[in-house]
This record gives sequence, structure tokens and C-alpha cells, in this order.
Amino acid sequence: MEKIGVLLVEGQQGILSDIVRDVLHADPSVDLVGDVSGIDDIVEAVARSECDAVVWMVTDARQAEAPAELLRHHPVLRIVAVEGTGQEGSLWRMRPQRARLGHLSPARIIAELRGP
Repeated sequence: MEKIGVLLVEGQQGILSDIVRDVLHADPSVDLVGDVSGIDDIVEAVARSECDAVVWMVTDARQAEAPAELLRHHPVLRIVAVEGTGQEGSLWRMRPQRARLGHLSPARIIAELRGP
């Protein structure tokens, strides 16, 4: 199985970011190609890392729609937005379209990054 390159956008570092990073590191099909702590440099970070997908730790309401802007620059990305306490999330892909994921688990995050 080919590894999927994932960029982690942490927003505000904390225990949830650490847990998600551990989940990504533990999966042999994931190559964590980098992480970004803020949203200002994310378009460049995606280009530089040549990642296939992004896990975005959404820390406040104004970030909730930010993946749409990233997809305008990188339309083939799959973006999993981990929201709030990490139990809910959204999938952004191909078009600036949000699909509610509902309850998140480590396996669900990896499955959404991989796609169909």
C-alpha cells in the first residue's frame, strides 16, 4: 500500500494535537510530512511538503471555513478538520464542500484521509 503524505495544521498546540499526531505516526500507511502551527503559511506549507492530505485542528470559529481557501490553491487535497474537543469533524475535498463527519475516531480520521 502506498503511503499517504499528511500535513498536520495544529493551530493551537495541546494534548489533542499530540493525540492526533500519535494516531498519524502509528498508522503505517501515513507519512507525516510536516506540521504547521498557524494558518498564515499553510498554502506554502502544502506546496512545499507536496502532501496528499491535511489534518486541520480547528481551534476557533473563524478557522472553520478556512479550508475552502486552501482548496482554491490545492484543489485535489483531502482535508479532515478536527473540531472542538476532537469528537467531531468535517471533510473538505475537491470542491470547497464541507461534509459533516460526526463522531471521530483514529480509524475514521485515517479512512477520510485515504478517501474512497
